[in-house]
Amino acid sequence: MKTTMTKMELMKDLGGLIAMTHVGDSLGTFTQEVKNGTGVVTSVDLENEKAIIEILKSYEDELSLSGVYGEETGYNVFSENGDLIALVDPIDGTRAFVMELFYSSISVAFVDFDGEFDSGLLVLVNNQKPVYDFSRYTIFAVADGEVMFKEGDMEEFVPLTPEIRETELHKECVSFSNLMSHARQWNGDLSHALDGGRVYAWLKSHSRGAISLYSGAAEIIMVVSGRLGGFVSLDKWDITSHLVALEIAKIAGFEVGHVYSDGQCFDIDIDALFNNSANKFLFKDGSVIVANPALDLRHQIQELLG
Repeated sequence: MKTTMTKMELMKDLGGLIAMTHVGDSLGTFTQEVKNGTGVVTSVDLENEKAIIEILKSYEDELSLSGVYGEETGYNVFSENGDLIALVDPIDGTRAFVMELFYSSISVAFVDFDGEFDSGLLVLVNNQKPVYDFSRYTIFAVADGEVMFKEGDMEEFVPLTPEIRETELHKECVSFSNLMSHARQWNGDLSHALDGGRVYAWLKSHSRGAISLYSGAAEIIMVVSGRLGGFVSLDKWDITSHLVALEIAKIAGFEVGHVYSDGQCFDIDIDALFNNSANKFLFKDGSVIVANPALDLRHQIQELLG
């Protein structure tokens, strides 16, 4: 690092600046359009991403930043001498943001040139609170194996120390997303065409309910907070919205892994990132299970899918 500030101090500063920038958004003036057939992108996504990139640019030396990959704008080169690349999702959960429902999130993950997670920040946004109410934001800062957070008007960041409860699956709701991901990520292999329906039906009969609240990163945080028992995504390609939340869950001691492969490696393929390839994971599997370890959810779902 090229600064006397620690990585954690930098993440706290950046999280506060990004949340303050988001406060000024006007829900009454945005435009929206469909992306990738089913997704939604708004003018706020684009303006947020632009503002976040400008903030990161102003911290280029302190972060030793080489460039930024934005979910909406692709890769932006800052320097040939930097050590880190930032991955930005300006709003994960755009539909929830548009409808002023549930939660959305803003994520910035920093990875090195081996694609390994270095540090990051996540801003959880309560869409049901007024746009200019700063209490709608909870900021998470992640660095050096530690997570600190500041909720609403709290004056200081405090360590995240969630309680992992003893529980059973029939008592818990589980978030389940990307049921139809097989159509684009298996290259015509129809053997996984029914995976989404099979998992959904199994969760309906074994858990308190299978739900989806639009923001994967926010839902992972809900697992960490104990509001949800688990989060499952069949999408092997999704990258920018989950990395920081996954690291928070790992550090907090929750079960974190893949649906379609073993281990819990979510490292990024840097060449794929530069080329904006569809699948940017080093081992080509971004499917996700995050759960209270008492549920043994990953083992059961992998067994279900064979």
